[in-house]
Amino acid sequence: MQFEIDKKQIDYSMEIIDIREYDSYQEEHIDKAIWVPLQKIISTPYTVLDKNKKYLVYCDKGHLSFKVCNILRNQGYQVWNLIGGYENWKEK
Repeated sequence: MQFEIDKKQIDYSMEIIDIREYDSYQEEHIDKAIWVPLQKIISTPYTVLDKNKKYLVYCDKGHLSFKVCNILRNQGYQVWNLIGGYENWKEK
């Protein structure tokens, strides 16, 4: 199943999760994105995610968030990875 989304396909009704370092999130992030610590989303996803909701997850370049999405999908969460991560999203 395809679980990657290009920046042109972002559905802003999805919850957007930034898993980059907190300083990077504070500096700038995608509108409406919430910051979730990487360790928390991997070790205790049930504390921040709902299996009935859809999420877009991103990191700096999309590699780490791709791995995180694989892990979460195997646990039954509806998550999509942002292709190219934040660096790709901010390019116009």
